[in-house]
Amino acid sequence: MKITSGSGEMMLDGETLTIGAGDTVVSVPNTFVATVEAISAVGANVDFVDIEKKYYSMDPKKLREYLCSITFSIIFLSVFPSSSMYFIAM
Repeated sequence: MKITSGSGEMMLDGETLTIGAGDTVVSVPNTFVATVEAISAVGANVDFVDIEKKYYSMDPKKLREYLCSITFSIIFLSVFPSSSMYFIAM
């Protein structure tokens, strides 16, 4: 299968994990808008957890405080040194 964009990859990942209406995906507010669009495209809601100021990535302490029963997955975006992304199914 050929995927031509990061947005397409995120939508395929969401569909593969059966993320859909009523699910909540957690991400960071400093993400690119395409992340939110891909999550919305599969019908899920997006909630944001603030970042650590030192690394500009999701703050694990704030994530722990946020987690709830409707959270389906968390998107970790590794901004530095690479732009890799990870979906973690709950």
